[in-house]
Amino acid sequence: MPKPFDFSLNQFLPNITQTLISFVIVGLCTMVVYVFFFKKMDTAKHQTIMRKRLVYIMLVLDVLIVTKIWVDGFSHIITVLSLMAAGLVVANKESVMNLIGGLIISWRDLFVEGDFIQIHDFSGYVASIGVMYFKLYETTSIEQKKATGRTIKIPNSFVITFCVVNFSPDSNLCLQKIYLDYKDDQFLKTQLEKPHQIIQEVINETYKDNVCYQTSYVKSHNRELSRLIHLKPTVSLHQFVDKELFLRILVQFYCFPKDHAEIVRQFWLRMN
Repeated sequence: MPKPFDFSLNQFLPNITQTLISFVIVGLCTMVVYVFFFKKMDTAKHQTIMRKRLVYIMLVLDVLIVTKIWVDGFSHIITVLSLMAAGLVVANKESVMNLIGGLIISWRDLFVEGDFIQIHDFSGYVASIGVMYFKLYETTSIEQKKATGRTIKIPNSFVITFCVVNFSPDSNLCLQKIYLDYKDDQFLKTQLEKPHQIIQEVINETYKDNVCYQTSYVKSHNRELSRLIHLKPTVSLHQFVDKELFLRILVQFYCFPKDHAEIVRQFWLRMN
């Protein structure tokens, strides 16, 4: 006759075996997915986000598997939780929307702490991201990006109802413009090639070691976008009549948002 301890061990041995096997399978699958997607992540920030996501997914799967193996009536528990969730949604819609917004921020890479964003009528640097709200350090404008000293607490649900513009990611190439206005006699003393030469030099110096600022890189990561973006700067001449006849030179170029201010500064220094 088996001892009570032996009887209990034999009874739970299949569950223990299934649990260990499930953990090993989930861990191996997580490692394969991590290795597969790791090479496609260009920045350390994206790699960290992906790593956290995989850990969360692995933990959730492990909890579900353990619950399924060890708890009888698992389907009844799911039914009860579903009914409770439906009641919470009806009773507290705003809180639920904020929770969903928080998940969207985290899982869709809308922004992270330190990014400069614009949402609705607000713009600023992301100070923190919580479960229900995120905080911004408000700025005077998108161009100047000077802090006003005010902190704005915005519900996460705003990301569901309003557009979010993120100016911070390294992968965002934005079109920038510089205007130079001349009277006719002033322009005669100025070569049209000069602004083109200067902006090209500044761009080359800024991105000489940046592999992301290449047509081949843009094409490999977003083929549709590569058809719309041309990294070579352009200079065009426009004529206006406003009391006095004058000419306007329009300089257009693509750059990453974080480099815009320095590129413009270098341009004007060399123009003068």
